Amino acid sequence: MNVHENLKKARPRAWWCPDIKMAAQGTPAMANKGPSYGLSRQVQDKIDKKYDPELEQRLVEWIMAQCGSGVGKPEDGKHGFQEWLKDGCVLSELINSLHDGDKPVKKIQSSPMAFKQMEQVSQFLNAAEAYGVTKTDMFQTVDLWEGKRRRTGGTFPTTS
Repeated sequence: MNVHENLKKARPRAWWCPDIKMAAQGTPAMANKGPSYGLSRQVQDKIDKKYDPELEQRLVEWIMAQCGSGVGKPEDGKHGFQEWLKDGCVLSELINSLHDGDKPVKKIQSSPMAFKQMEQVSQFLNAAEAYGVTKTDMFQTVDLWEGKRRRTGGTFPTTS
């Protein structure tokens, strides 16, 4: 009996699901993004060259001064800064610290689940828009989560 037949017996209602079929065949259910080549690589290299570690340090100091030491401190470098902001908790603490009375982000909760982290970032973006930040000056949730900086109107909240 092959793996596919075993899978049908174990989960008779979901045997047709492509994710399960792919997992049974040893193929990952989601596509992994490999290195970029050609024009994509050139664009990414150009974006990476604009990253300013000194500005990153000033931003970290400002966020920590605004929110307090409870937000922690990121590891040095672009990746550490992105990971620090990725779950949306630090950003939500920041937007809440800018309000004296009623806090715009009611529930700030860290979660290991991607969709919960993206939801937290979305709450920050909604609160930032209500605070007065224009949509064209904001980034998209997925850009922060993936660590990308696309020129689609908004900017990823890094120093580039």
